[in-house]
Amino acid sequence: MKREELANSKIAVCLVGGARQFELTGPSIIEKILKVYPNADLFINSPLDQNSFKLWLLKDAPRLAWIRIFEPKPIAETAPVVRVLTPMHSPNGMQVYYYFNSF
Repeated sequence: MKREELANSKIAVCLVGGARQFELTGPSIIEKILKVYPNADLFINSPLDQNSFKLWLLKDAPRLAWIRIFEPKPIAETAPVVRVLTPMHSPNGMQVYYYFNSF
C-alpha cells in the first residue's frame, strides 16, 4: 500500500498485554503511526501491574480511542478450558482468553 492510501484508510493499532517495554515501543508508535496517519486510532487492553505506569507516555497521544487497564484474576481451570486452551491445542490460547475474558 502506498502512503497516500494508508493516509486515507482507517487504521486500528491494538495493543494487548503488559507494558513491560512500553517506554521503548510507546514513543515510536506515537511518532511513526499516530502522528503520521490521521485515521489511526490506538486501542489498549493491559493488566494493572508494576509496569502500568509506563502507559503514562500516552498522555499526549493523538487519537487514543480506548484504553482498558484491568486487575488480573485467576481463571478457573475447568475441563473444557483445559482441553481447548492448552499449549498443545492453542499455544497462546490461555493468554488471549485471559485478556479478553475479563470484560
